[in-house]
Amino acid sequence: MPHILAGLGIVLVLLPFQFAAQPATPQDPETLARILQGIALSEAERDSHVKEYTRIQHYWARSSRFDESAEMVVRMHYDRGHGKDYVTLSRSGSASVQTRVFDKLLRMEIDSASDSERETTLFTNSHYNFRMIGMETVNGKNCYVLELDPLQADKRLFTGRVWVDARENAVVRVEGRPNSSVSFMVGRPSVVQEFGKFGDFWFATMRDSVANSFLLGTCQLRIDYADYKVIAR
Repeated sequence: MPHILAGLGIVLVLLPFQFAAQPATPQDPETLARILQGIALSEAERDSHVKEYTRIQHYWARSSRFDESAEMVVRMHYDRGHGKDYVTLSRSGSASVQTRVFDKLLRMEIDSASDSERETTLFTNSHYNFRMIGMETVNGKNCYVLELDPLQADKRLFTGRVWVDARENAVVRVEGRPNSSVSFMVGRPSVVQEFGKFGDFWFATMRDSVANSFLLGTCQLRIDYADYKVIAR
């Protein structure tokens, strides 16, 4: 679920960090099938066991053309039976960015809570062609690196790469661009998403994006997710 700038535009996340991939790996259909099955099982395990959680979400956004920036921190609470709600802990900077970017993103997250809890379910053969291109270490984890080739024009899908933990078959990192334009003003921003393990389950830890346009200049949005407190059954 990538985003920023609706008014400034839409839903963004930042410039991808570059990694030197190891030499391409021969395609192994069985390994690839196991990786994709592992992603699905990791999410199913979380969905069936996580009853609720809270986390801190730190938003930062800036538009270079208008020299506007803002920050906001909220405590987000998720309950399986009731969805999401939040408490704002602090706000600063441009009121326009707060209203047109942060508040809109929060409304979208609350309104689509069930979808936002399934951030990697789109990594299936019905949405992508996958190609294994090597292995890399990301955040201390040995990962398979898969190239993503979307099968449909859908802004939820990425042209790029996904890093999958080789031991747990969980998504650690995604980087690329939406497969179709997010908006006329923003286009296809560069997007990075990272995930980490909290207790027995994997959750988002960061979304970062940047878009460049003639009208808006460089627009950046970063969201950090921290201090998870998870209640499972």
